Amino acid sequence: MEQVAKRTWPSARTIIIALLAGFVVFVLLVPGSVLTSDPPQCFAMLFYPVPCATWVPWVAAAAVAGVVGLVLWMNERRRR
Repeated sequence: MEQVAKRTWPSARTIIIALLAGFVVFVLLVPGSVLTSDPPQCFAMLFYPVPCATWVPWVAAAAVAGVVGLVLWMNERRRR
């Protein structure tokens, strides 16, 4: 008799950790201040330079959350 693969979903802990990791990356990359020079220079809240493009923090946060979530989920599935 063939075994049917059970579909498992990530736990709430995995989802929360992945979202927190994405949020941390977003906060670290979001521009907090801008110097109006040519070209403009953007700085984060901790005064280090970050890209001025507004899409960069969103894409980086989504990518990090996805990778962290996938790694934790695969680790969780392997233990079962």
